[in-house]
Amino acid sequence: SALGAGWGRKKNAFYGGDDAADADSDEEGSMDEEDEGRAERLEHAEVLAVQRQQLKDLAADDFGALPGGGGASGGGASGGGESAGMVVERLERDLSALSEAEKARLLEAEAPELVSLLDDFKAIVPDVRERLEPL
Repeated sequence: SALGAGWGRKKNAFYGGDDAADADSDEEGSMDEEDEGRAERLEHAEVLAVQRQQLKDLAADDFGALPGGGGASGGGASGGGESAGMVVERLERDLSALSEAEKARLLEAEAPELVSLLDDFKAIVPDVRERLEPL
């Protein structure tokens, strides 16, 4: 019943209403304030119950790999690898000995999103210099 989990517990809340009686009651002034308040409280309680159940059903895997490590569970910096008996270690690299082409390949492999950002930056810098140089 995973499909119905977000829609409440009782089918009667959605089906089987007396539409003719609802139309008649609209003419008579509908529900009084006490009934409306009670209905709002019941609806609010049902919403909270559904949200709590959905929260219980969530797992850290639902969020994928989160930056900073352990995800929703607040685990270690290894990104959950420690629980599987695996330790991830990052090695420091001396980039000063690399050529520009090697640095570009390394950047593409490590952070491909930065390549397009760097291209945008290079395209904008001349315009910024032209506008700010007179100052």
